[in-house]
Amino acid sequence: MWKCPKCGRSFKNTNQRHHCERTTAAAQFKTQPEVIVEIHDRLLDVVKKIGIFSVSPIKDYIMLKHKSTFLTIKPRKKYLDISFFLPEKTEEFPIFASLQQSKKRVLHAARLEKPADITKPVIQWIKQSYDLTNS
Repeated sequence: MWKCPKCGRSFKNTNQRHHCERTTAAAQFKTQPEVIVEIHDRLLDVVKKIGIFSVSPIKDYIMLKHKSTFLTIKPRKKYLDISFFLPEKTEEFPIFASLQQSKKRVLHAARLEKPADITKPVIQWIKQSYDLTNS
């Protein structure tokens, strides 16, 4: 692991390209509607049951990492977007976009508008992403 001497964030690769802008998750949710905070809190509860991770907030989003980023959380006023990796493409709701990143990783984006949107498939996808980025 390489630690940026400027911002103190840890990365898998030495001199990995990144933005040094730092903030806190609390600062990102300070002006968000309560429902967005509830979705975020529910996501963290889910991830805590999956395994060990660190929270790395920057200006516009929050990255959850184990060995590398397995879940990105982007708070917005009316919804919360998340992105995660799966070994193959799926178009199941609430996924709205996907992008092949490598032979074994497809980045998926999903939009959550209420805590109930964190369904069993969403939880399974987050676990798959955790496991996939853990290797």
